[in-house]
Amino acid sequence: MTFAKLHTRAAVISLLVGGLLVAGTISVALTLAADEELHRRAEYRHIEEAYAASIGAHLQARFAVTDYLTREFMESRPGSQSAFEDLTEPVHDIFTGFQAINWIDVNRIIRWITPVAGNEPARGLDISKIPASVVALDKSLAEKRLIVTPPIQLAQGGRGVVGYLGLVDDSGKFIGALNLVFRIAPLLEGAISDVDDDLHSLKLFDGNEVIYESEKFDANRVMWETNVPLPGREWTMQVSRQLPIGSELIAKSHYIVLILGTLTSLSLAFLVFSQIARQDKIAAEERRFRDFASLNSDWFWETDANLRFSYFSERFEEVTGVSSTDLLGHTRREVGAPGADPEAYAAMLACMDSRRPFFGFEHFREHPGRGRVRISISGVPVYQDGEFVGYRGVGRDVTKEQHHAAQLERALVLAEQANQAKSEFLATMSHELRTPLNAILGFSEMIVQEIYGKIGNDNYKDYASHIASSGKHLLTLINDVLDISAIEAGKRRIDLEDVDVLGILNDCLTYIQHDADKKSIEVVSKTSGTPRSIIADHTGVKQIILNVLSNAVKYNQDGGKISVETRFSPDAFTLIVQDTGVGIPKASLTGVTEPFFRLQANPHLAQEGTGLGLAIVKSLVEQHGGRLEIDSEEGAGTTVTITLPQPPDVGPPRNQEFPGLT
Repeated sequence: MTFAKLHTRAAVISLLVGGLLVAGTISVALTLAADEELHRRAEYRHIEEAYAASIGAHLQARFAVTDYLTREFMESRPGSQSAFEDLTEPVHDIFTGFQAINWIDVNRIIRWITPVAGNEPARGLDISKIPASVVALDKSLAEKRLIVTPPIQLAQGGRGVVGYLGLVDDSGKFIGALNLVFRIAPLLEGAISDVDDDLHSLKLFDGNEVIYESEKFDANRVMWETNVPLPGREWTMQVSRQLPIGSELIAKSHYIVLILGTLTSLSLAFLVFSQIARQDKIAAEERRFRDFASLNSDWFWETDANLRFSYFSERFEEVTGVSSTDLLGHTRREVGAPGADPEAYAAMLACMDSRRPFFGFEHFREHPGRGRVRISISGVPVYQDGEFVGYRGVGRDVTKEQHHAAQLERALVLAEQANQAKSEFLATMSHELRTPLNAILGFSEMIVQEIYGKIGNDNYKDYASHIASSGKHLLTLINDVLDISAIEAGKRRIDLEDVDVLGILNDCLTYIQHDADKKSIEVVSKTSGTPRSIIADHTGVKQIILNVLSNAVKYNQDGGKISVETRFSPDAFTLIVQDTGVGIPKASLTGVTEPFFRLQANPHLAQEGTGLGLAIVKSLVEQHGGRLEIDSEEGAGTTVTITLPQPPDVGPPRNQEFPGLT
């Protein structure tokens, strides 16, 4: 057989083998695609059932509290708002989602509300004027069970549903009704929080009315529809998926066929690899199904009168990894609380010993599959006919919440470190920023003063004057920024010495007089006590007084007035500056001493500055151990009071009268 024939036969055999392998690959890929499609559809069904079960369990748990409230109400018969709050507050503490729990009297008027905050508009509401409420209450009395209204506009605002449970005494006489109020969106978002993901979205109907719709809901991709039962009515739920079913599978099958068709020599190994990958994927999906089946992190527990555990719901073992049979019949002291804070553990035991409710007690459990789980336990004592019968409570998995809190704390520390680094950088840059500005100011003033002879053109002299003026303004701004940065970085120190505070004040008044005259502002002053020197930092005191006076001029009105008062006492020096300016809104009073705060009470007044003046004043006053107080009324002016503590018998008395300015 010639070489050409051998070559031809090898080519034919290669083509046949390649064709068979490609055909086999396509056949296997199609089989896998069909199998995966069935598997995915089963996955979607599990997801849909998880949504329905989560919403149903969440709603039923909230509506079921009416049994507890009815029993407690009929036993205690509260006669006031406070007594009603004592009855209903444990429900609010244990369950989320309630907008309010109300009591309706025999005249069908809402009398008592919990919580009161946020529900004030509902107090005194006559439900007989609300058709849907009348129908629900009448039906509740007729059927002797809780009845839920269709969605209505709540008196507190927003859309919601209301559950009515009419109560009668032993003679069958109507004595009032319990009223459970829910806002629809918070109620449903709480119900699906543990099963919600980025791929699926919901839409719920009450009859033909849409009561809730996820942001990404796509009506063209509705996968499934089911009913959600409520007491006395029924909702309809639709689930949609963001991506078309099988879109990822099609791309992956094409990839498999392409690879196996091209690399025929590795087709068998690739099929084995694909099979193993498929099995791993199935195992991962099964784990995902179990997560969806978890629904939420709540479980229930009970003890008997001897504080021995008598019941755990099924979710307990799933979340904690501890078999309930290991704890039943034992007390909390006997089973312990691994990882709990000793003081919190002792406080919780003390609550149980004294039959008091407790909330949010946390400890750890070692879950065989999930590792350390942090759980939060709450419980309330239960009485029947006045006799203690045990505790009932709930448990919750708060592992993720703890992790998020730790992340937030780390982020805050990093932000504080970055802010400190910024302040230290600016504080060390003071010389580099001030030196070139001082040169600009010096040379421009030499040009303005024509030190080395006349300037040929007067325009140049005007330009130099503008340069000097702008440089002074920029130097003032930079000084403020560098001062506050030095203070924040802890590099601004004060040197205490004997300071002639009246002399400093007089210099500052002279400095601001020019700006005051331009606005026709009258400046008056007085002093009380025996004037004397004070122990303080000379530069700091001057900066404090000048910043306060400059603000009084800047934010004053034309033709206004500034009153300056100094008070000397044996243990303190006090400066009071009062203006008749625009004032500071009450909402802004707490922020005016924060760095870079700019008061803009009048949008037509364009004020210059960094907004650092009062922040610097506050920091310097606090460095002296003093106190800064600001009292203001919008449109009526502002009063700034600065008090610097003084040791007794400091400095010689100064007999000169404080001249002030007028």
